[in-house]
Amino acid sequence: MIGIAAYGAYLPRYRLAARMINEAWGRPGGRGEKVVGYFDEDSLTMGLSAVYHCLLGDSIEKAEALYFASTTAPFKEKLASTEMAMILNLSPEARTLDIGHSLRSGTSALLAAIETVKAGSLDSALVVASDCGRLEIPGGFNEAAWGDGAAALAIGRENVLLNLLHHYCYSDELTHFWRRADDRYVKYEDIRFPQVMGYARIMESSIGNILKETQYKPADFAKVVVDAPDIRSHQALMRKFGFDSETQVQDSLLGVTGSLGTAHPLVMLVAALQGVKPGDKILLASYGDGSDVLIFEATDALPEFQEQDGFNALLDRKELISSYTKYLAFTKTFETEFQDYYSSISAFFRERDRFSRLLGGKCRNCGYITTLALRVCPNCRKKDQFENMRLARRGVVFTFTQEWYYPSPEPPTTLAVIDLEGGGRVYCQMTDCSDPGIVKIGMPVEMTVRKYHEALDLPHYYWKCKPIYT
Repeated sequence: MIGIAAYGAYLPRYRLAARMINEAWGRPGGRGEKVVGYFDEDSLTMGLSAVYHCLLGDSIEKAEALYFASTTAPFKEKLASTEMAMILNLSPEARTLDIGHSLRSGTSALLAAIETVKAGSLDSALVVASDCGRLEIPGGFNEAAWGDGAAALAIGRENVLLNLLHHYCYSDELTHFWRRADDRYVKYEDIRFPQVMGYARIMESSIGNILKETQYKPADFAKVVVDAPDIRSHQALMRKFGFDSETQVQDSLLGVTGSLGTAHPLVMLVAALQGVKPGDKILLASYGDGSDVLIFEATDALPEFQEQDGFNALLDRKELISSYTKYLAFTKTFETEFQDYYSSISAFFRERDRFSRLLGGKCRNCGYITTLALRVCPNCRKKDQFENMRLARRGVVFTFTQEWYYPSPEPPTTLAVIDLEGGGRVYCQMTDCSDPGIVKIGMPVEMTVRKYHEALDLPHYYWKCKPIYT
């Protein structure tokens, strides 16, 4: 049996209300909200967060491949998947691949990973789909429609939760949304034409064809997870096939998250699995330059993996952005104060165990744990006795200070010393903390990879801490 062996999603903490966008541009109304990545997040860091929601500890490092799908990857000439594999401490022999340029690249990556494992080339793979900063021009029709998010799926042969039964791929050239290599904002022309001749026509054809091939009826599916560019098109398609909106159809999430790009169908899948039982069949379909349609069957291993409040907790842990101008600052729509950081690729390479992999050193002689690259143990004074160990991603604040003059879209910047669970102490910035008053000594925090700066026109990633909100 080959299929999905673990799953997880990640939604940034911050939300922007559609009403706030309309108020900023003098328009009435506005319903729903969208997820907005913090100013130090991008598709790579969000993809890593999704992986940590999917797998833990040694399970991550055993992955033999990492497929990264995104239309907003931080690089045009450099594999984001390779940098992610290094941060996750995968083997240097792990296969890495970036897939992009289409909103269905998440499901395309999923199919590629499953087919590779099925062919026997690999025993396991990670599929990560993430988009951050897929933007409409400020004031545009779709500014409230596109959000940020990520999903991660582990593909394997053992302990499979969802077994892939059938799939159908359909390619069709009809320009709906597009963005050229030099464009910052997504472009589109007429709204109605691609809804009818693009989405409706393509999805009706692809879903209809797989039902015809497999002889399944709409009533055979416990969950129907279908991506859509807007709520109205999604509802019309569900009615076309007679799917029951109350019992079968997974909510499109567009009103609470916005469209999450390549990640959206996989995030919808994670949301849909909370109530699925062994033997249930799930229809998953994505849209973008055609469609991918997949049919899964839940196995007996699924109930043990399911979390009671897994995805609902992600939706509930939110904070509304206080102003539209702060949102524009988060998305770097306008220039803010410039800070010229020093950077050295060679120095970063030497220190990547500490900076990227969050590995510490443990003295073989006395057990002292350090987060610095040392040769002599400060405790027992023995030389060259340190061995690498994975540091915990949770800890408590030992002490902190708050810097109001440090350039930030949301001052102050909290600088904290964190005592990690199991040993080790790190000094880092705090993120996802709009209220400096909540920071206290002893406060529990979680370590997360975020974008630190962009010296040399290169994103530099480093570990920060964030409060654990209950």
